[in-house]
Amino acid sequence: MRRAGHVAFAPSAPLDPPVTREDIEGALEQFARYVTASHRRAFWRTENGKQKWIIQPEKQAQTLLELFLQARLADRVEVFREIAAGGGRVDIYVLGRSGLAVIIELKMTGPSYPTKYAFAGTEQITHYMDAKNVRLGYLVLFDARGEKKFGTTPDASTVPPPNTVRSMIVDVRRRSR
Repeated sequence: MRRAGHVAFAPSAPLDPPVTREDIEGALEQFARYVTASHRRAFWRTENGKQKWIIQPEKQAQTLLELFLQARLADRVEVFREIAAGGGRVDIYVLGRSGLAVIIELKMTGPSYPTKYAFAGTEQITHYMDAKNVRLGYLVLFDARGEKKFGTTPDASTVPPPNTVRSMIVDVRRRSR
């Protein structure tokens, strides 16, 4: 618009606020509900009349979570898969525009994936956090265990300060209960 020899610009849309820990946790909780409601069967196949995990179910989980976080948090974050950290590779690394960095480790638990294996993810995340100088991590358990063990998570008190590791459950049991 022109007004008395000056050009007036329409105000630009405000930038989305920086991503926070609460935003990450909210997105992970939404992801868990989404997979449980709509995609739990994507982790299973039938072989000789028996339900078994698909081949490389963790890769399926990585792909779903990466796409979900990119869609949910848009340009507020960058999402990376399989980046080097210490002696291993981080499943998902989220870097917020504001500098917030988060490490997400995914573990399957249930048939062929013992609880002990999944819970060792806490130690694994702590190692990655130290290697990448990140203080916030999430262990996302794709849980197909039976009723007695379903939903249990590792003891977070074993994580040395100043690190924080939170556990989240995604229900991928073969059938609704």
